[in-house]
Amino acid sequence: MNKYLYWILILTPVFFILYMLFYVELRYSIILLLIYSLVYRPIVDGIRLIHLGLIDQKDIWKLIFPIYRWKFLRKLYS
Repeated sequence: MNKYLYWILILTPVFFILYMLFYVELRYSIILLLIYSLVYRPIVDGIRLIHLGLIDQKDIWKLIFPIYRWKFLRKLYS
């Protein structure tokens, strides 16, 4: 996965959530933020780490835990 595509994939939903924060009820924005941080980001990060060859596909579920993701922080963002 191209690093620029990765950055687009992780930042686009944040802008959408911020937009929703100002124009929709707060609870919907909080729900979207939870979905983003607990579902979307671990999947996108996992796909990038699989393409970089750092984890196996069966280990993608471990990215739900922030401590496991910290091990790959430098590789994810470079």
